[in-house]
Amino acid sequence: MLPTHTTRGRGSTGSLRTTVKAVKDGYWRWNFTGTSTTGPAKATGDYVDVRP
Repeated sequence: MLPTHTTRGRGSTGSLRTTVKAVKDGYWRWNFTGTSTTGPAKATGDYVDVRP
């Protein structure tokens, strides 16, 4: 079974949540590229250490 990483975030207009399978060490973060009415945003990264 692969380790999983769950991230939760809350913006001024809603919430975000996801669960992904981590297969290697590294930083994971939300990256929103923006729309015509909302600017782009990047969340602070969370470091994930995958162990055997």
